[in-house]
Amino acid sequence: MTDKKKTGGKVQISDEAIAVIASIAAQEIKGIVEMSSSIAGELVEKLGRKSSGKGVRIRRLSEGLILDLFVIMDYGIGIPQGALEGQKSVKSAVERLTGLPVLEVNVTVQGIRYPKEIV
Repeated sequence: MTDKKKTGGKVQISDEAIAVIASIAAQEIKGIVEMSSSIAGELVEKLGRKSSGKGVRIRRLSEGLILDLFVIMDYGIGIPQGALEGQKSVKSAVERLTGLPVLEVNVTVQGIRYPKEIV
């Protein structure tokens, strides 16, 4: 959890809150259709805990955040372009809404969603 000191107290921003922001920002990009859990995230879900920040892993360094996104993309969308747009959108949203610097946004495409006609 990150503490931001303000006059009259401090504001804490949890990893879960940051993950939700990143997940929403990523899914607003054309071609990114859903977030996919990492192996650890899948285990947590199987144990019954749902996460709104599914598909996002956060690493905190003294200089800022490193975000790892795990996504499913639509068939026919250029993966490099979709991933680049996702990186820009997530970095911008997290920095704007939390005030925390984002050093990296890494995107792992874990699957492609095919149209029903192809499958």
